[in-house]
Amino acid sequence: MKTVKIKNKNDGITLIALIITIIVMLILVAVSISILINSGLIGKAKEAGSKTQSAYEEEQRLGDSLNINGVVYNSIDEIVGTTSLDSGDQTPNTTWQDNVNYTLDEQTHTLTLVKNDTSRTDIYNGDVIIKEKAIINGVEYNTKFPDYCGMLFQNALRMTSFSMENIDTNNVNSMVCMFAGCSSLQSIDLSKLNTSNVATMQQMFAECSSLQILDLSSFNVAKVLNMNEMFQFVTAKLILTGWKIRGNDVMSLASHGAALLFDDCSSSEIIANDWDVSNVNNFSGLFSNCSSLETLNISGWNFSTGCVARGFFAGCTSLSNVTGMNEWNLSNFNLNAAPFAAICQNCTALGNKLTGGIWNNGTWSDGTFTPST
Repeated sequence: MKTVKIKNKNDGITLIALIITIIVMLILVAVSISILINSGLIGKAKEAGSKTQSAYEEEQRLGDSLNINGVVYNSIDEIVGTTSLDSGDQTPNTTWQDNVNYTLDEQTHTLTLVKNDTSRTDIYNGDVIIKEKAIINGVEYNTKFPDYCGMLFQNALRMTSFSMENIDTNNVNSMVCMFAGCSSLQSIDLSKLNTSNVATMQQMFAECSSLQILDLSSFNVAKVLNMNEMFQFVTAKLILTGWKIRGNDVMSLASHGAALLFDDCSSSEIIANDWDVSNVNNFSGLFSNCSSLETLNISGWNFSTGCVARGFFAGCTSLSNVTGMNEWNLSNFNLNAAPFAAICQNCTALGNKLTGGIWNNGTWSDGTFTPST
């Protein structure tokens, strides 16, 4: 019996469809390659890989840190985490509060400055600016100084300048050693610091040996009880214009520490004109042993009758220019309590340079002035 084979027409159709599919795929592949080449994606990918490799090699070369455009990073991951890749900006996204030590109160939205942590190297570097507001994780906080500002910035050895906005410091009662030991501090602006309720400023600027000018003419010292060694080892020009010195029952600078205000001060020029000292009757030792002091302005001091001024300038061996002393009247001083000769002991550079008033009625000998009887 003869077997008859019947050809299936569908086989031809399937073959044609397969050929067409292959041709379309080839066209798509060609188009894709063309897009990659024209868009430069391959080149950019190579460039990104090259930069990553360079950064890795730089990290290996430097060890634990990377220096990119003057900014030091600890790792490649830190670079990615602290830069804005969208904008191409390679500068760390830091804010003023990243350069200070503080605590946060989430309920009151308050940022309170706290005592310097000398073990940290990431704070108080370079220029320090204390601002009224801080934005942290999208939340606004009000800046606050603690009531006790004692040692707040003490030994911030890397701080070179300090300034602050108009922050409420009305409740601050102590500034003892507030900036003591800030030996790199070159400039400071405290014109907006409210000191109206401060009771102690002892050693507030002690050892701030790099300051050029210290202008505290805005300070309200009416309630200050202790100013001992406030400017210890400070060489800056001091501007203390218009201070109102507090008086009490004893009415004495010595009674509340101001007699030691300039103890160990190394400044060569002090401008302290127009002080209100009407409530003070004891100035003993105020500028004693300020051996670096050359120029002093104390014009406008309203001395009360019967003042004691023993050792006022004792040991001021470099003092040669004093403004305001020609206004002095001998009747203002209690010569029974302290002979006037004790006021200017060993002022070897000052002798014979004071004229007018009492200075025309006396003699100088070895830097000591003795008024005529």
